[in-house]
Parts: sequence; C-alpha cells; structure tokens
Amino acid sequence: MNFKDSELFVSKLLKVRPNTNFDDEEDLEAAFFICIRDNTDEFKEQLRAVRKQHSKTQAEIAKFLGVTQAAYSGWESGSSFPKSSSIKELAKYYNEDPSIFLSFINENDLEHTESVPILVKDDLDYCSPALLSMKLHQIKKNFNKSETDLGNSIHNKFFKPDFTTGQFKKVPSSSAVDFFYMVPDDSMEPTVVKGSLVSISHAVFMGGTDEQKFSRANNKVVLLSIKDGPVMLRRVFFEGDLVTLTAANPNYASRSFPLDTNEGVISSITDKGRFSSSNDNKSIILAKSITLLGIAKEMIVDLS
Repeated sequence: MNFKDSELFVSKLLKVRPNTNFDDEEDLEAAFFICIRDNTDEFKEQLRAVRKQHSKTQAEIAKFLGVTQAAYSGWESGSSFPKSSSIKELAKYYNEDPSIFLSFINENDLEHTESVPILVKDDLDYCSPALLSMKLHQIKKNFNKSETDLGNSIHNKFFKPDFTTGQFKKVPSSSAVDFFYMVPDDSMEPTVVKGSLVSISHAVFMGGTDEQKFSRANNKVVLLSIKDGPVMLRRVFFEGDLVTLTAANPNYASRSFPLDTNEGVISSITDKGRFSSSNDNKSIILAKSITLLGIAKEMIVDLS
C-alpha cells in the first residue's frame, strides 16, 4: 500500500506537516522521513512495540526485509532510519495500515511547539541537502538532550551550540518550519529585507527527481546554492527545460540554467544574454548544479 492510499496515514501526517502534497507519494515519503527524524524516540518505540505485538524477532523482520539484523536493530535503537519502502513492506507483513507507525501523533499535536535553530550564511555555505538534514537532526538531538539532562533552568548556561548563533525560535509543530535563516544581504529587497529572519521548510525538497523539485520551487523564494557553494535567496522560475534564478533587487543579475545541453535551449539562453558562459556546451552549467535547500515561508523583521 502506498502512503497516499491510507486516509488515516495522510490525516496523521498532515497534522504535523500540513504543507505536504498528499496526492504526491514522494512528498508524503519526504514528510514521513522528517517526521520520524524529529520524533526519533517515539518512532523507535512504536517500531519495537508493533514487532512485539506480532511476536516477531528482529532476525525474522530483517530476513523478510532483506536487510541485516544489525541494520534493523539500528532502526529500533534510533541510530538510523528505515526507507519508506521498508515501512510499506512492514505494514504489509504485519497486515496493518501504515499509520500504525505514526501512532505517536495525536489530536493535541497541533497545539505543540518546537524549537528550531536560527542559522546564518556561514552555517549553510557549501552544504549539501544530505549534510543539512544531518546537521538539523544533530542540532535538535543535542538541544533536546540538553533540556532532558540539565533542565530548562540551566539550559542556556551549559548548552554548547553546534551552529553560529546558538539561538532557537519556537514555532508550532504543524508549521513545517525546519529552521530560520538570517538574511545577510539586500539581494531580495524589497521582498525580503536584509537582517530579517526567514522561516525555511527544508523537507519539501526531500525525494523526487530534479524536475519535480524545480516544480515545487517554481515561483517561490528559495534558499539555494550553485554546486554546493555559497548560499543565496532567489526566486526560482521553472519553464519546462529551463530554470531561472532571479533576485528582487535589480542590482543582482538573473541566471538561467538548462536541464540539459539541448541546442535549442542553449541558443535561447545565449540569444537573450541570460547566461554568462561561452556557447561551448561543455562550459554550460546545468540546472542539476543548483542545490535546493529550502523554501522561504515567512519573513520576520525586528522593529525594535
């Protein structure tokens, strides 16, 4: 069963990831991953509970899934996460709806808040999507551990942040915000003001082909980089076989990137003067070189 075929699964997931496209299986898979990543302890306990409820050993489950027992054990210990395909296979094996693995999501989750980090350019430069996911997971894990071990009263005194500002901001659990970005320049003014905080949804780009990711980014302000280099905010336009990055500030040039080295597309770019490279196809930078790190959702300006 696909995730989108389970009304209960979709209903539960949308409570904590409301911006998920519930008709898109890959969007649901990406949202599911971010959900279990952010609720590691609850998920691993549920995974273990379902196995014991069906009187199965780790070895039996691992054999059925075609993974090592050590790999499966890692899921129940929280040191690693299963692929969505494995969760679907488990649901089929147990003859359960896949929503059983989201039983830790309840009706009160919409009232919950969570603390997400405030990141700056130095935290994100030269960062791949996979590296950013790992970094966000580690930041949250360290923050939660410090609160559990030390208590809120001495949290600020002993917590050692692994990012520049060391600051967090509370958001509703249902907001789909993964972190805040401190805007370092005026490239997106007046749309996004220098010095403001922008909430970023990172999970929206997890899963899918390049074309699908660019479709999600189309006409949105996106935090991105080129060839995993320095990050920037740009509005993305996807025109089928061409991706264009545009700054709101006219002092910053737009850049266009073809999906492939199709002669017609290259000619269109160079004829319009929208690409600075030579006409040699070998020197053309393709759209696959664009790293999409998250969609900007909301700007917060400190007026004090």
